[in-house]
Amino acid sequence: MSAAGGQTLDRHLVGFVDVLRRSGIAVPLGSTLDFGRALAEVGTGTRSGVYWAGRATLVWRPEDVATYDEAFEHHWMGAASGSVTGAEQPTITLLLDVPEDADVPPVDDGASDADGDHISVRWSRTEVLASRDFADCTEEELAELHDLMRGLRLFGATRRCRRLRPAVHRGRPDLRRTVRA
Repeated sequence: MSAAGGQTLDRHLVGFVDVLRRSGIAVPLGSTLDFGRALAEVGTGTRSGVYWAGRATLVWRPEDVATYDEAFEHHWMGAASGSVTGAEQPTITLLLDVPEDADVPPVDDGASDADGDHISVRWSRTEVLASRDFADCTEEELAELHDLMRGLRLFGATRRCRRLRPAVHRGRPDLRRTVRA
């Protein structure tokens, strides 16, 4: 039950969940993560360990057990015999939205634009700097962070509180009026 076909175990795990979803079993993301944790605990050395880790975390309804068994045999046992190839995995092209002045070398990996899905990814320098440790920043990044922090505006309450106005009556409070009110 090791990673076969040149794929890593996490790729097989995600591929197996995709097979289950295509077979009609609703597998939530949390169950996929639980399956990965279960495999980390029981290991992938035995067929029964992988089978029961998946069945306990991915199958919610008794009527889905037969579908799970078929998908398990097709995916995991087919992968062990070497019948799973990289052609089953769709190619995804990431398109990065970079500034005009950025030095980005051209990439030619031989793939045509017609095959696979295209995903456009954008990033913000502010978001990158927001998660950065100040100790790891360069001088330019620190200057940019200081400018960003200087631009922050903190606002207080917009409604005046009645307590801020001076009292009409000076002296001791009238307890009878206070209790009646």
